[in-house]
Amino acid sequence: MTKEVNETSNKKVINVSENFRILRDTMNYTVQQYVTTDPSRNPRLKSSDDVPEPRQIWRDEGYYGVSTSGLKAALKNIAIMSVESEAKDGIHIREYLKMLKDFTKVINDSVEDSED
Repeated sequence: MTKEVNETSNKKVINVSENFRILRDTMNYTVQQYVTTDPSRNPRLKSSDDVPEPRQIWRDEGYYGVSTSGLKAALKNIAIMSVESEAKDGIHIREYLKMLKDFTKVINDSVEDSED
């Protein structure tokens, strides 16, 4: 299945992973997550309404100023959301923090390498 492309004119698209990307414009980095929306779960939907099929979209998850610290904060947010989606219920805090630390280290190392 091909991912739907939203209007991103005047924005640079930076793909981070299959489910996360960052849009950059002159003022902000915008973190987006690729999600499936299911209109049938809308509580305002009446049973007599035609229910559209579930679809996949890029949803905005956060906005960060255009700077090295803004980019690091955006990537840290992606790290947290990625670990959240991978972590199992009842995970021990040490294991959770280790996963987060490992993922964040990979991201920080990548950013620092790009600054050289």
